[in-house]
Amino acid sequence: MASPVGLDVDVAVVGAGLSGLSAARELRRQGASVAVFEARDRVGGKMHTVSIDGCPVDLGAHWVGPTQRRMLALTDELGIRREKQHLDGRHLLTLGGERHEFTGSTPLVSVLGTAEAGLRVGWIELRRRLVDVREPWRARGATRLDSFTLAHWMRGLRSETARATFTIAARTVFGAEPSELSFLYFLWYVQCAGGLQALMNFEGGAQDSHLIGGTQQICDRIAAELGDSVVLGAPVSSIAHGPDGTVVASGRRIVRATKVVVAVSPALAGRIEFEPMLPPARDALAQRMPMGAYMKGVAVYERAWWRDRGLSGLALADRGPVQMVVDAGPPGGEPGVLVGFVTGKPALEMARLDGAARRAAVLEAIAAATAPEAAWPASYRDFNWLEERWSRGAPVGLMGPGTLSSLGPALRERVGPVLWCGTDTATEWNGYMEGAVQAGERAAREIAA
Repeated sequence: MASPVGLDVDVAVVGAGLSGLSAARELRRQGASVAVFEARDRVGGKMHTVSIDGCPVDLGAHWVGPTQRRMLALTDELGIRREKQHLDGRHLLTLGGERHEFTGSTPLVSVLGTAEAGLRVGWIELRRRLVDVREPWRARGATRLDSFTLAHWMRGLRSETARATFTIAARTVFGAEPSELSFLYFLWYVQCAGGLQALMNFEGGAQDSHLIGGTQQICDRIAAELGDSVVLGAPVSSIAHGPDGTVVASGRRIVRATKVVVAVSPALAGRIEFEPMLPPARDALAQRMPMGAYMKGVAVYERAWWRDRGLSGLALADRGPVQMVVDAGPPGGEPGVLVGFVTGKPALEMARLDGAARRAAVLEAIAAATAPEAAWPASYRDFNWLEERWSRGAPVGLMGPGTLSSLGPALRERVGPVLWCGTDTATEWNGYMEGAVQAGERAAREIAA
């Protein structure tokens, strides 16, 4: 793609992930001229699809759900087909070192444990409704709810089943430990998705379906529409604005714009030099919103042998480096693909290992969660988002105690000609592809207004 140098455009967009591309696409439709700067050599951000033995596999964002209306409309518009997550067969849960089989969405490990987990989930569903997704800091008792963590709230849980439910949820949904999440932030995030069950469930929930061919093709197709307006390998180093306009610099590339949309996480936005300096609240978000810790280990087999045994490929575990395993292979089962999710503290620990040790640890954990044969795939690949320079983690920026109530308003508050988007700023499905689209379209509407 060509590189606009010294061009005047209506809007410069920083970041060619789904949110930035959605903003640019909407602005272009409104008749505005745009220039999109992307630091990577590809578009897509945390949507990253690779081919392993000829099978497309998502190393980043993976699923869409039935209530994510923007994503459903977008995939239909772009002609990308969806496919239900494979769930036929028995699922596995390893709890306290003991393995259990179950079907449906709820494992019945113990009557009391299941009952307590259900009651606590029900309480969360009631309490999150009192949090306004647009202004969660105004919720009743917001300051108090923001003063302690999810781990603190979990101290009242008596059963191992209930504790495992929320620990696995924190790790797989946020890429974090319960001790890293403000309870107000947790409630707000749940409310943005329409409920904890919507976040955690496969059928009917956030993990309902995947895209045939992978998620990155969405961004590839939008970028193709935008053509030479998208510049790759162009990390933005500075944004300066004053009476004479706004200047966005990326190396020797200079673009003058009327408005700028910053479509990267607060943690990455903090690495850009702003002139004048950002307001203290917005600047503080860069320090107070670290990215989650997320890694995927992908094991590819000649065929999905677990299906022949009546297993779905879905396995959950409360211990070890892998918290969740899913079947990510094609409907026919050839090849067979198991993806292990390494999230939270285990992802940090995996980042300290070399490639061989990491492979061995992940495959051992997948085998322990499913069956011994899983330890010997035909091919293997892993990807730790903590090591990705232009993401520094996934899937979303985290908020610990005191952050949302004090700095939350700065997430979406424009600074002169600079507007913010990215899934971290979304009020619907924050942290997901749906949230990325919503945030991008919101930024474009603000500019139009």
